[in-house]
Amino acid sequence: MTSRRGRGEDSVNHDGDRWRGAVSLGYRPDGRRIRKKVSGATKAEVLRKLRDLRSELNAGMPSSR
Repeated sequence: MTSRRGRGEDSVNHDGDRWRGAVSLGYRPDGRRIRKKVSGATKAEVLRKLRDLRSELNAGMPSSR
């Protein structure tokens, strides 16, 4: 059985031969959503990148990705 991520958590999807993940950072003044995206060869790699990105953002550092 597959597990679902909770509301407000980052998204992780398998796209062909790559895994892709995205972090939602809120909305722009014009109403569009701000998202940072990462990709990797394995799901674990994408989850690690998302965790690192989220910790950088929570520390107030600007995202370089």
